[in-house]
Amino acid sequence: GSKSVGSPAFFAPRPGGGHWMTWIRPRRLLSRLLGLGTTVWLCRKVGGWARSFGRLGALVLRFVHRGRPVRRVPDYGHLLLDSLYPGKRPSPEAVLRARELAEQSQHADEPEEALKLLGEAVLLSPPDPTLYLARTQVHARRDHLVEALDDAELCVSLDSNCAAGWLAKGKAEHALGRAADAALSYQAGLRADPQNTELQAQLAAVRGEPPPNLLRQLRDLIFAARLGLENLFRTVEDPEKTTDAFV
Repeated sequence: GSKSVGSPAFFAPRPGGGHWMTWIRPRRLLSRLLGLGTTVWLCRKVGGWARSFGRLGALVLRFVHRGRPVRRVPDYGHLLLDSLYPGKRPSPEAVLRARELAEQSQHADEPEEALKLLGEAVLLSPPDPTLYLARTQVHARRDHLVEALDDAELCVSLDSNCAAGWLAKGKAEHALGRAADAALSYQAGLRADPQNTELQAQLAAVRGEPPPNLLRQLRDLIFAARLGLENLFRTVEDPEKTTDAFV
């Protein structure tokens, strides 16, 4: 008949020599435990090696960068004791130091370092147009066209006879797709220096470009009219109208 679990016959050895605990298979269980322990040990070892290599790499980088100390901006407070305002020029010491920084920027290895030096120079001598001209050239080499155009406009606003400033301004405008503005800048530069061959060549290149697509311009105008950009600008200028629902 059937044997209940609580009966002694259930725990008795079976005729074939087996036992009810044989399904556990101690050897397989032991091998799995050993495999799991080996895996955990190997993962801990790999993690320790990774931490060691990370520390070694950080130590090597520290020694590599030790030869290139970070340049700190010096304190120019003693040169800026007199506040600058329109009509008042910077001190001769500040002008001299600004020119030294501009000369150092020409020998800088990285454009970021040159921009830092020129930024300090502009801080010391804001009315100097040559500083803005040097900085716009650095921006142009980095393809930062908007920044290059801003500095070029500052240069020609301080010195309208700076042909190099008009040339840099025209190049930035041309690269930004503003061919008409670039032509006007080149013409202004030629009024300051009529014999400038590069200005003449750039102006001829701009004039030789094909005219813009009139259909595309008309489509842009129709699209802008449908958007109602004038009303949009009026709404944006009024803080009370720029609600969450409008946005």
